[in-house]
Amino acid sequence: MSEEAVLRESILSLFRSHCMGCSGSCCSAELEDVFIAFDWEVERLPDGGKGLVVTDCRPGMPGCVKHISFEGDRCPFSGSRTCSLSLDTRPLDCLTHPVYPEVTGWDDNRLSVSGLRVRKSCHRAEQISGDNRLLGAIKEFWDRQVACISPEALGEWLSDSEYLSEENTVLRRF
Repeated sequence: MSEEAVLRESILSLFRSHCMGCSGSCCSAELEDVFIAFDWEVERLPDGGKGLVVTDCRPGMPGCVKHISFEGDRCPFSGSRTCSLSLDTRPLDCLTHPVYPEVTGWDDNRLSVSGLRVRKSCHRAEQISGDNRLLGAIKEFWDRQVACISPEALGEWLSDSEYLSEENTVLRRF
């Protein structure tokens, strides 16, 4: 098993205790923009992402970012408190939601993860922001992702300033 696969499995396992008592609002149409994915992530979805509404953020951009919403009330891949997508096909946004990287080094394209933002809309945001093992695994995972994704595509992925604003997130610095 690759190091990334081990990290993905670790993140999923560490999230379990936080997600077990949740109704799965992150997988429902309760959120305005349900999630964001890179074009290569959408291409890996089974059945071509059937049941999802995919919209380009900026067409033609390398690694183009897609806004994803659902045709129905829930993600077609969500089950009873679990996701039917394999860990290697699950988009980054789904894997680490509600935790997102705080990235610095944009001026000289020497990007690094300086912290993590936890969305307050998650009912377990306070507990998650205090879970050092989970956040450590997510930081290690995002350190690897930031090194592989083009700065332009990553910037577009993280560009929703309101969604990731200080008002809507808890910031943990590393």
